[in-house]
Amino acid sequence: RSPWPGPDGDGDVITLEALAGVTGTSQFHFAKRFKSATGNSPYGYVVGQRMIRAMQLLRTGRWTVAGVATAVGYRDTRQFRRQFVAHWGQTPGRLDP
Repeated sequence: RSPWPGPDGDGDVITLEALAGVTGTSQFHFAKRFKSATGNSPYGYVVGQRMIRAMQLLRTGRWTVAGVATAVGYRDTRQFRRQFVAHWGQTPGRLDP
C-alpha cells in the first residue's frame, strides 16, 4: 500500500488499492492494465502529472518552489526538487517565467 498525495495537494491520497477497488480488479492486474494502456505505472503517471502541473505553476512566475512543491502534493521540498530534476533535467529554481 503506497499512498500518493492527490494532484491538487488537498490532502486526499490516491492508493493503488483504492484505484484497483474502483475497477474491481486486484492491484497487480490494475497496475498491469494501467501500464499497458498508458505506458506508465500508476505511480509514474501520478508523478508525471505532478511534474507537468509544477512546470505550469513555476512558469507563471508567481509561485515559490516551496509553494509549488506543496501545491502538487509534496511535503518535502527536497524530494520535490529531486523528482523535478529527474523528470525535467533542471532544477525548478532555474526556470524563467
